[in-house]
Amino acid sequence: MHNKALIPSLLIFCIFFISGNYAGATKINCAQELTKPKSSAPNEKFKQGYCQYETADYINALNTFDQLETELPLMIDYVNYYRAKSHKELKNYDQSEKNYSNIVSGSPSSSLRKTSMIELAELYTETGKYPQAIDLYQELLKNEESEWEKSKYQDAIGELLIKQNNTQAAFEVYRNIWYTYPQSTFSIKVHEIARSQGTRFVPTQNERLWRANKLFELESWNNAYDEFSLIPANSDTELKKAICLYRIGKYEDALARFNTLRGPEPQYWQGRTYQRLGRFKQAREAYLSVHEQYPGTEYAAKGLYRAGKLELRNLRYTNAENYYGTLISNYPNFVETPDAAWKLGWIYYSRGQYPRALEIFSRYSYPSDSFNAQSFQYWKAKTLEKLGKTSDAYNIYESIAYSPIFTYHSFLSRVKVDHSPKVIKTSPSRIAFSQNIKKKKADFLIDNGLYDLALTEVVQLEKETTNEDEIIVVSKMYSRIGDNYKSTTLLEKIHKQAALPLKFPQPHSDQVYRYANKYNLDVLLVYSLIREESRFNSHAVSSSNARGLMQLIRGTASDSAREVGVSPYNFDMLFDPEVNVHLGSFYLRKVLDRYNG
Repeated sequence: MHNKALIPSLLIFCIFFISGNYAGATKINCAQELTKPKSSAPNEKFKQGYCQYETADYINALNTFDQLETELPLMIDYVNYYRAKSHKELKNYDQSEKNYSNIVSGSPSSSLRKTSMIELAELYTETGKYPQAIDLYQELLKNEESEWEKSKYQDAIGELLIKQNNTQAAFEVYRNIWYTYPQSTFSIKVHEIARSQGTRFVPTQNERLWRANKLFELESWNNAYDEFSLIPANSDTELKKAICLYRIGKYEDALARFNTLRGPEPQYWQGRTYQRLGRFKQAREAYLSVHEQYPGTEYAAKGLYRAGKLELRNLRYTNAENYYGTLISNYPNFVETPDAAWKLGWIYYSRGQYPRALEIFSRYSYPSDSFNAQSFQYWKAKTLEKLGKTSDAYNIYESIAYSPIFTYHSFLSRVKVDHSPKVIKTSPSRIAFSQNIKKKKADFLIDNGLYDLALTEVVQLEKETTNEDEIIVVSKMYSRIGDNYKSTTLLEKIHKQAALPLKFPQPHSDQVYRYANKYNLDVLLVYSLIREESRFNSHAVSSSNARGLMQLIRGTASDSAREVGVSPYNFDMLFDPEVNVHLGSFYLRKVLDRYNG
C-alpha cells in the first residue's frame, strides 16, 4: 500500500472516474420563482403553483393547478395533491376530499397514494367521519413495513375509537401496541385507558414474553432484561437475560449466568465474555469446547473462528493455523469460512510457506466473477511470484486487470501488468426504467429543482429495482438531488464501471479543496476519509457521538477549533461542512505530521 510508483497511477485512474458531474438543476428558490414573469410553459406553471402553495397563497395555487389538469397529464397526481391541500387550507373540505380520493382510488400506483391516504384520514378525523378514517388506517396497516408507522396507525385507530366512546375496543388496540411495538411511545397508553376505567392493565405471560423478545430483537437490552425477569425462567429466557447483561457491559454477571447453562450457544457466549474480561486463555478454551462438544453447529464454526482470530491477534500463528484449518475442513459452507481461509492463507504466506498458501488461495479463487474471489486470486498470483512462477502469476493479474468488476485488487493488477485501458464513460443500460412513470416524474421534478418532491419518487423507484443497471439509475437520481450518502451506499455491492463516478463523488468541493490546500493535503485523501467516515452525510452521528462529514469527536473538535481560531464555536457546528472540513483537515494534517506521513 506504500508503493510510491503505484499510488500516482491509481490516483490518476480514480480522478478520471470521480470527475463526472451528476448535479441536477439548482434547487428551487420560491422567493425568486414568484418574481419571474408568468409563463405558459406547464413546467413553469407547476413550479409557480408549488411556490404559491408553499407561501400560503392558496387561491392562486388552486387557479394554477386547475390549469395544469389538462396541460400536464404526467403529473396529474401531484396536481390533485396540491389542489387537495389548498382546498383543505381554505376549509373547502368536500373539494379537498374529492381530490385526495382521486389519488387514492384513481392513481393506485402513485407515489403520493400513501401520503394522500394519511392526509385524507386526518381530514375525515377533522370532519367527524370516524368510520371512514378507521377504514383508511386499517388499509394503511396492511401494506406498511415500518413498525413505527404501524404503531402510529394503530394509535390513530385507538384515538378514533375513544372519540366514538368505544373504550374497550381502544383498550384492545393499545394492548396490542404494548406487546407488539414495545418501543413505541404509544405503548404506555394502555395503562392510561385502564386507569380511566378504574382498573389495571395486567398482561398475560405470552404477551409479556412477546414484548420481551421484541425488545431483545430491537437491542433494547435493559428493557428486554427487565421484561424477561418477570417471566418464569427457562433455558431460552435465561440465555437471553445473560446476553442482555453482556450487551450492557455487566460481564461478570453475564458470565455467572452463562456458566449455569448448557449448549453450544451459551458456551460460545462464555468465550466472548471471557474475552471481554481479558481472560484470553479461558476464552480460547470456551470457544474450542463448542466444536469439541457440539460439532456441526453454527456456534462451533463461530467459536473456531474467534479462537483463531484471538490467537492471530496475539501472534500465536501455529494455534491460529490449527483452528482456521479445522474450521475450513469441518465447516466448509459456513459464513465464517472464507474469511478464515484468507487469514490462513495469509499466515502461510507471511511465514514463507508458499505451497500451502497457494493451496488455500487456489481453493477460494472461484467463481472468477465473484467480488471476494478477486482477493484470493490476487494473493494466489503473489504466491506464485514467490514460487518463481511469474508467467502463471502474470496471467492471473491480467485476468483480474481486464475483469469488468472494479475493485481495489483489479486496480493493483492493472499496475502489475501495466494495463491502462482507455476508459469510456459508461452509463447504465438505456433500457433501465426507460418507460417507468416514476422515473419520468422524478426527472421532471429534479429538472425543475423540486428535490423534496423528487425524493418521494426516487424512494419508490428504488423499491422497484430488479437489476444492477436499475440500481445505478436510482443511485444517479439520488446524486442529482444531492443525497450522496444514499447514492453511494446503494452501490456498495455494484462493481460495474458505470457505478464508479457515483461511488466516488466530490461534494462540498469548495470546502474540501480550500482546506486541503491550506493544510497541504491530497484532496483525494480528504475525500477518501469523508467517504469512509460518513458517506458524505453532513449530519452523520456515530455511536461515540462523532459528528459530521469527517466524524470529529467532542474533544478533538474543540481542541482543533481553539488552535485554528474558530470562534465562537459549539459542538453542533460540526454539522456545518464549512466548520467540519476545516477542523477535520487541520487535525488530519496534525496526525500525518505526528506519524511522519
